Amino acid sequence: MDFLVEQGTTSTHILNAISPAWTGAFPFAKYVCSNFIDKR
Repeated sequence: MDFLVEQGTTSTHILNAISPAWTGAFPFAKYVCSNFIDKR
């Protein structure tokens, strides 16, 4: 089950996540922040 990260101008969406607990895990949050969210 792959997931997809889509970014809008003011939001980031994680689609097709396997469970709410998985998207709330600190290692996954660090991955998303490091790879998908602009550091402004």
